[in-house]
Amino acid sequence: MRLAEATEAGNRAKQAAVKLLDNLQRKKPGTMIDTDFDRVEAAAFDLERRASAACDAAKRCGKSAEFGGEIERLKRQAQSWLEYVQANRAAHRDTQVQQLQALLLR
Repeated sequence: MRLAEATEAGNRAKQAAVKLLDNLQRKKPGTMIDTDFDRVEAAAFDLERRASAACDAAKRCGKSAEFGGEIERLKRQAQSWLEYVQANRAAHRDTQVQQLQALLLR
């Protein structure tokens, strides 16, 4: 159950990033872009929290080996979103778009 919640949080983070990319490409005002960056960041923190909860639950159930790979993937995904936000929030719009496109393709 915790892994499913973390997976759904990963989907929400990706959806937030897609919305950010769309608004960047449409050259929406900076205030909208700031809100989109905040949304991606919040979704990434939620993903990180839920992946940690899934890890704890897997350990308690003795299923760490079974679910460990997926949990680690989700943790890396959360870290990637957070790093993107930190590195690109104040970057030039073209850089923001290029970096986000590359991240979404991974």
